[in-house]
Amino acid sequence: MRLVLLLFLILMFPVDVIAQQQEKSVISAEKIKEPLLIASPNTCELAKGTFLCEMKAALIWETAQLGNYCVYELDESLPIRCWKNAWSGRFVLSFQSNKTVTYLLKQEEKQTELTRTSINVIGTLEQRMRAKRRSRFFRIF
Repeated sequence: MRLVLLLFLILMFPVDVIAQQQEKSVISAEKIKEPLLIASPNTCELAKGTFLCEMKAALIWETAQLGNYCVYELDESLPIRCWKNAWSGRFVLSFQSNKTVTYLLKQEEKQTELTRTSINVIGTLEQRMRAKRRSRFFRIF
């Protein structure tokens, strides 16, 4: 039975077609990924009556190439943390701010920005307005 199935596949799909399909899958697997930097959570809600948002946040990054990378806060010259010979990394920071903060992933040698992410700070009023907009969607009458 297996032999019949194999013969059927060979007759239906010539070898060059199968080779082309395998070649395409190899190329798509080798496709270079864009560098990635994620902040989790990416939103901090100010508690009522406070002016400073405080929380623990994780910054997670990944690139397609092995190298030396650093994470910076926007407009700061010193890195928050650096990694040697890595293509991914993760660390937890104590976030304290009253405004949105942007973080950058840079290659250490070139100092070129690869990607960025932000932790947004919102007030309780903004959070309630967002919740109202979401709940209105489900109202029927």
